Amino acid sequence: MNWKVDRDQNNKGHNLVEFEFVDFPGHVIGHFSNDLIEHLEEKGERQVAVGIEITRDAFGEVIGHSESGIAGYDGNASTFSYFGERGDPAVSPFE
Repeated sequence: MNWKVDRDQNNKGHNLVEFEFVDFPGHVIGHFSNDLIEHLEEKGERQVAVGIEITRDAFGEVIGHSESGIAGYDGNASTFSYFGERGDPAVSPFE
């Protein structure tokens, strides 16, 4: 995933870092975490590996997800996180 920081957006004093799927442009995951941002900036790589665990209901529909191992970060990922789309992406990473 590629990441970028938006210091104009914050939650409880934590700035936003947003990750976009490389293989699924337009799909993003955002985290508000100054510690995570510091970790990413220290690594110095704009493309990082993020493990994602998907939860499905009995019918196979996605009902949730969580991230783990964000570029080797082992702290609390954020005070608040979200999944979103920009534009009208053709394919979802969760299908």
